[in-house]
Amino acid sequence: MEWKDIDFEKNVLKVQNKDIWTPKTYEFRAIPIHPSLKRLLMRRKLISGNCFVFFKSSGDREAEKKKRKPTQGSTYRILYRKFKNILDKLGIEDVGLHTLRHTFGSRGAMAGIDLATLSKMMGHSSIKTTMIYVHVSMEHMQNSILKLCYNIKDCAQNVIKKIASR
Repeated sequence: MEWKDIDFEKNVLKVQNKDIWTPKTYEFRAIPIHPSLKRLLMRRKLISGNCFVFFKSSGDREAEKKKRKPTQGSTYRILYRKFKNILDKLGIEDVGLHTLRHTFGSRGAMAGIDLATLSKMMGHSSIKTTMIYVHVSMEHMQNSILKLCYNIKDCAQNVIKKIASR
C-alpha cells in the first residue's frame, strides 16, 4: 500500500489496481477509515521515508534504486513474516493474515453494520460471500436474544420505557 492510496481529507483508503497487484474483482473501491486508524496512519506517515505505508525490504529498496516496482510476492512475504513474529511473541497460534478478514467481518456484523455495507467494505459482490466471514459469538447471541419479547407484559413495558425516554 502506498501513501497515495490514502485520502486523509476524505477519510478513505483506496483499493485499486497496481502494477504488481490487483483486487480480485479488478474494481476500484474506497473504504472509510476509522478515526483511530487515521491517527495511527498519520503518525506513521511522519516517520515514513518512502512512498510505502508499512515498510520496505532491502529487495524493495534495490528495486526502487533500479526504478522497478517491488514484487507482490516479496511484499506479502515480508508482511506475513512480521505478522507471524508478532503472533509468536504473543503466543498466538493458528492465525494468518486472512484471519483478519474474518475478524473484520465478524466484528462489523456484531457491531451492527448492515450486511450490504459490510459486503461492500470487504469488496464482495454478494452478501453470501460476506456471510462466510461472519462468525457471531455466543455472548453476542445471548445479548441479542434479550432484545426479543416473549410475553405481552414485557413488550408493553419496553414500549412504555421507550416512549418515556423521548
